[in-house]
Amino acid sequence: MQTGHITTSEWRWVIIISVILAMVAFVPFLWVLIIGDDQLRFMGALHDYENSAVYLSMMEQGASGRWLMYYLHTPEPHGGVFIEPLYTLLGHLAQLTRFSPIVMFHVARVGVSVFMYLALYQLASHIWTRIRTRRIFFAFVIAASGIGWVLVPLTQTTNYLDLQSPYAYPFFTSLTNVHLPLAIALVALLASVMILILRPGYTASPNINNGGAMVFVGCFVLMFVYPFAYVPLVMAFIINMLICWVDEKKIIKGHLEWLSLMIIPALPILVYDAMVYQNNAVVQEIWRQQAVTAPSPILLLFAFAMPLAVALPGLRRVLIRFNRDGDQFMFIWLLTMIAWVYLPVAGQEHFLLGFMIPLGYFATRSIVDFWFTFFNLKRLWQTRLFVALLPVLGVSHLFALLMPIYPIAIDTDVDANTGVLLERDYLSAFTWLDRVNDNQRIVVLASPNASLWLPAWTTSSVVYGHPTITTQASFKQQAVIKWYQISDISDCDNRLLQGEYRFRSSQYTVTYVLYGSQEAKLGPAVCRELLRPVARAGSIWIYLYQDS
Repeated sequence: MQTGHITTSEWRWVIIISVILAMVAFVPFLWVLIIGDDQLRFMGALHDYENSAVYLSMMEQGASGRWLMYYLHTPEPHGGVFIEPLYTLLGHLAQLTRFSPIVMFHVARVGVSVFMYLALYQLASHIWTRIRTRRIFFAFVIAASGIGWVLVPLTQTTNYLDLQSPYAYPFFTSLTNVHLPLAIALVALLASVMILILRPGYTASPNINNGGAMVFVGCFVLMFVYPFAYVPLVMAFIINMLICWVDEKKIIKGHLEWLSLMIIPALPILVYDAMVYQNNAVVQEIWRQQAVTAPSPILLLFAFAMPLAVALPGLRRVLIRFNRDGDQFMFIWLLTMIAWVYLPVAGQEHFLLGFMIPLGYFATRSIVDFWFTFFNLKRLWQTRLFVALLPVLGVSHLFALLMPIYPIAIDTDVDANTGVLLERDYLSAFTWLDRVNDNQRIVVLASPNASLWLPAWTTSSVVYGHPTITTQASFKQQAVIKWYQISDISDCDNRLLQGEYRFRSSQYTVTYVLYGSQEAKLGPAVCRELLRPVARAGSIWIYLYQDS
């Protein structure tokens, strides 16, 4: 069946599949509920839980009435910034709806995941008129992953992009947070308009009816949500636009108008981010620490080996013909993302966000135009072969889905060492700290595990809480561990509590010190005897630093 629009039955099919996929992402949470323990509390996030704790701290700040965000996983005072406003907005919504930030986080994650799947199908409808081809693209983009699952038993490591890095894979992003699936949805919608603009003979100026407003708003939101996706997409449009001008031997005014709608909304955000980076030393250090190295080309090949093998005939076709029917745009977008991964700039693999969209496009071309013909299959067997292939393509997604609960599932004595669980007494301690906070700046010293989650529940800062969000993270982590390991009171000093482990001139002073089961695993912390105990939450003692 062919159609130039999405029929009602199509939307029904897509919505049902999208909701099912969003629910599948919650299967690991059911396991956590099943193995529930009276002494332990699930902290609210499984996949990429360390960064999720940071997003929850942003939401907690929004719920407390803030719009400017502070990095609470580092102790140094610094100016608030309008960065990651999506999470502070969700915090305000949580306050209005009386949802907890954790509940709102997962409600939003489900909502944007469904939106992402719908946007991907919308993109397919802009490219293909055949419903079967649209569904092949939709299913392939969502299911396809790499061969990391094959290599895990051979190498005894899970450090492969398709198992650890969600950026390129739509389903994987739906497991992690809110902003990545939202960014893929925006990228898909923007690409659907860009393909239309770049088709031969299209010279219309942007307006509300042909997607002009969507491009403006989409670029504006994408720059806030995930600028790493904005850069290669817009650069691919510019390169395609220049190629069109060469082919047409003239400058097309409509292209310039569309380009202005993409660049103008991004400029103020770029200027603001640059000013923050120049003037806020703490934020500058945190952003510097978040830079990642580019994956080796071999690892990149492993991450896309199977979908790339399927897509090879389609890629060969574009090299021979280089048509402006979508092939040209998708090919240049693919190359642009790869180029940004290996350019000497911060971000690296972050630029792969949405990589499966153009790769899935060429795979779909290959399946429909080459592989079905190559195997000389009847139509019924074509569908059966494709459906049978999908589980094989998606095994890495199954690994990624279940990996966070693997340590819990194999350990009959479930403890809090997984990082996603804490003893319930810590929640009582967090509640006490939140009550005495009263919007004052409080810095808390606690174990790394407890410090990761404390800002998400109290809006208090910690000395060390995150491997990239804490300034001079490894230095502070070792200092915290050493403080708790001290067993001779004569070795105690107050340098850590007085803020001498600060970054640059940003002075901090510890207000409270926690000592519970997590801290006891580090050491006896005899230096706490020099502090004044002010509260006890079950097994957790809370001490006040006398000079604070």
